[in-house]
Amino acid sequence: GVRIISAERMYGAVQEARRLRPDFAVGLQPARWGTGFMLGTERFGPFGRNAPAAFGNLGLANIAIWADPARALAAGVISS
Repeated sequence: GVRIISAERMYGAVQEARRLRPDFAVGLQPARWGTGFMLGTERFGPFGRNAPAAFGNLGLANIAIWADPARALAAGVISS
């Protein structure tokens, strides 16, 4: 029940800040980025097909987090 980020700040973090282009972080696949998270796309992406509302981060080796408010889904894997 503790809020850790305001709705306004979260809204800003998922606004597209870079156009769709090949990205090294996802194996040179086209990726959209917000100011705080990787963003899903209509066609493809790290969060599945047809997931434009999805956002998250796929770390280099030990973290993967994402959420998709449109599908009411969220997942997180953290290992060390």
